[in-house]
Amino acid sequence: GLSLTALCQGLCSKSKLSKIENESLQPNVFLTEALLQRLGISERFFTFWGNERESKIYELKFKLTHTRLLTNEQIENYLHQFRSLITKKDTALMQLYTFDCNLLSSSPEECIQSLHTALAYTLPDFDIRFIYNYHLTHSELSILNNIGFQYRSIDGNKSKLYFTKLLDYFSVHSLDILFINSIFPPTLYKYEHSLYAQRHYHEATDLFTFSNHQLLKGNVATFGYFLFYYCQCLAECQQYEPATKFAHYACSIQELYELKPNSEVLKESFWNDFSIHIT
Repeated sequence: GLSLTALCQGLCSKSKLSKIENESLQPNVFLTEALLQRLGISERFFTFWGNERESKIYELKFKLTHTRLLTNEQIENYLHQFRSLITKKDTALMQLYTFDCNLLSSSPEECIQSLHTALAYTLPDFDIRFIYNYHLTHSELSILNNIGFQYRSIDGNKSKLYFTKLLDYFSVHSLDILFINSIFPPTLYKYEHSLYAQRHYHEATDLFTFSNHQLLKGNVATFGYFLFYYCQCLAECQQYEPATKFAHYACSIQELYELKPNSEVLKESFWNDFSIHIT
């Protein structure tokens, strides 16, 4: 039931899409992924089967996803390699490259400007207020997540607008569970972090509904980051018993993923701010 215009907007022409549907044209891996995502289907279910160039791009894409282990010099090197393998005709890949360049941005304002540039590759006239009219790819949703997150220290109202519209988007559109697990938990985590940074503690605790809890559990690593801020918001609201319980969960998940420094920071915060000892 999705129109051709909505499906191929910013990705390819209607005639190219028609040839793909008629099996007279074999699309590249990255266009295939983007079209599947526009249909609300995760590409992760399918086996990767690309040519040598696409395999190299995919490898670099994976490396740039795990930036926690990289230095700025390594990031710059991978970005340079990535850019050398794509052309301006590779719209979805140019968007991904511009998005990844934000890893080196020095300020929220600079980052927001760059994110809007990345979004414009496929959605030049996008308006967050009318998000329901779109069917978005993983890359487009990630960009919107990060715009909302960057606004947390600049304009709290804009940050809230982006995140509430994103949460509405997930409730309006039918997406498969793999696609939801890859993007919905990060949205909740970034919104929770944003509300914590703005000291909207009561509003932040309201995000942990039963349905959100079920979806967060599908992405355990992100769940740990969500709980990192959620338990502190509970403590700020003087709900010390549940705050202590969820702080234990947050520390356990962080250590499960070998992020013990995060666990230590949370323990220290609970002791210094609330005189609560997390074992």
